[in-house]
Amino acid sequence: MLCVDINDLYFEYGELSYPVLKNLNMQIYRADRIGLVGKNGSGKSTLFKLILNEDIAPQKGHINIAKNVRIGYLPQQIRSKLNLTADDYIYTFNHELLKAKNILSNPERFKEKQLAFAFNTYERYNGYLIEQKIEKYIDKLEIDRDILTNKISTLSGGEKTKILLLRTHISESNLLLLDEPTNNLDEKHIKWLEKYLNSNSIPYVVISHDRNFLDNTVNKIYELSDGKIDEYSGNYSDYKRTKKRIRNEKKKEYKKLKRKIKKLKKDVNRRKQHAFRRENAKTERSVSNNGSIQKRDGGTPVIRKEQSLMNSAKAVETRLNRIKKKAKDVKPEKIKNRKIKIFNDKIRKNVLLRAKNITKIYDNKRILDNFTIILNRGENLAIKGNNGTGKTTLLDILTGNITDYDGQVKWTDNIKITYYDQDVSRLNYNNTIIDEITEGNLNFQTKARIILGTLNITQKEVYKKIDNLSIGMRNKTLLAKIIFSDPDVMILDEPTNHLEIDTREYLIKALKNYNGTILFTSHDRYFRKKIATKEMNIKTKKISINGFQ
Repeated sequence: MLCVDINDLYFEYGELSYPVLKNLNMQIYRADRIGLVGKNGSGKSTLFKLILNEDIAPQKGHINIAKNVRIGYLPQQIRSKLNLTADDYIYTFNHELLKAKNILSNPERFKEKQLAFAFNTYERYNGYLIEQKIEKYIDKLEIDRDILTNKISTLSGGEKTKILLLRTHISESNLLLLDEPTNNLDEKHIKWLEKYLNSNSIPYVVISHDRNFLDNTVNKIYELSDGKIDEYSGNYSDYKRTKKRIRNEKKKEYKKLKRKIKKLKKDVNRRKQHAFRRENAKTERSVSNNGSIQKRDGGTPVIRKEQSLMNSAKAVETRLNRIKKKAKDVKPEKIKNRKIKIFNDKIRKNVLLRAKNITKIYDNKRILDNFTIILNRGENLAIKGNNGTGKTTLLDILTGNITDYDGQVKWTDNIKITYYDQDVSRLNYNNTIIDEITEGNLNFQTKARIILGTLNITQKEVYKKIDNLSIGMRNKTLLAKIIFSDPDVMILDEPTNHLEIDTREYLIKALKNYNGTILFTSHDRYFRKKIATKEMNIKTKKISINGFQ
């Protein structure tokens, strides 16, 4: 059964000079479990918004959704309704139901007629059944019930993702659009999500840069590139193998065509030169019946032979041009091996940070309890822990973003510290990417472009306004800005969130070349394994060095 049929979709944002999607065709069937992959900024989230008819509409093309399809959507971030409690936000998939719930929760404030209407509305939309589902999945997702009365704006990244997952589940959808659902989830709940998706018969399209997650959850890959969709069967590993095979076949075909082009060029030149030699060999010209001098040997069998040679040369040349065009079409894209080297050896002291007895309480809940941490020069220290255990809170305290805590934080004097936060809130959205990094100094454009190129931001993309960027592109911009500044200490909170897989690899190479100090959090096991020289569990306070306790 066909759920969604997209034909010749074209979309461009008014402020951009090029289309984001062009003549895109895509189908979603009942049995599909699709992984949507592509470079940051390629239009993946935009495609979801167009399917949902959320704030934007295509300039051309058609999106046909089957009548019985109810779409559940999990966005990358909660951008609105941040002042709602988590409990109320869960019900925002149905505003009538939410309104009825709030009336029934405060019966003393409403008249009998309003209460009766709210009761009927609540029953009509299966409110009591939804309550049971919420209770069930609160336990499965290990959502702390205390956070349900907190505003969405106060929740951690992982807690927000869990609330979004819960909201998506209870909306009784029969098609899911999931935009990077594993961001901010710890390993345990990523596995839970994999199990949940595999145990349901609901079709879905998931945007993800987590290779393991895609391998475990999808049966088809849609690659969005240059505004169009290419379809591959199987999971992410199957897709990579197919891409590699196609690339190798293209390389062989391209080499074969290049040899043929070389041979045909020689043949064209040989035929033309032969014709020119015959033409230029005659010193006399034929005379017509009326006595006029004709073109060289005009009308004689000799000139017909020369014309035949020239015509054959043109025929070969036409064939040559066709093969050149074919070679251009099959030429494989050049994979650039980009590298960044970050050197910083100004700091000589061994201990850069001493934080003692850090205690932080939110809403009568003790998030951090007498936490102590020492950071040494040259270490790459990973802070581990489940969602809501205080990892981001700790980083905010260490960087001075949170000041109301108990304990002591002492950094070594005269060191440069940069902080990558999950909300990318410190960028100036009115700047272009290149201006944000260089602060308008043209002398540093080359260095900035090298760093941006390593993170897959190239050519004219550097002139994009930050306000118009995807979340992934904003994350890359902040990472580039941090690397560009040559810090002594990098503090990174989930730096791989929203980054495509290739860029994660580039980032790993860049950070491995960095001889400063890194303090970071990450749920990406592969990333942690490659970067961390030491790991510390925020709850148990156990330390492991290179995987050993």
